[in-house]
Amino acid sequence: MKKSELEDGMFVITRDGWVAMVVNGKLISTKSWDTLEYYNEDLQSIYHFSKCDIVKIYSIEHTQGFDILATESFIAENGKLVWERTE
Repeated sequence: MKKSELEDGMFVITRDGWVAMVVNGKLISTKSWDTLEYYNEDLQSIYHFSKCDIVKIYSIEHTQGFDILATESFIAENGKLVWERTE
């Protein structure tokens, strides 16, 4: 999957386990946010911080306002795995 294919409402999980929702070109979580400008088209950190590389992407059919509080286990149980990095 490519960065350009990400859609608002999708959830990403980074190599270090950070879970964030894609919203208007940003990755938003309960504790922080990041911009997709910090990722290359292959969803890897442009600063070569491998722990920040996106390794999984999920879609969830019915997102609610509190989905941003979701954990990786919630996403895995309630979402559909769209893409997973293979190395």
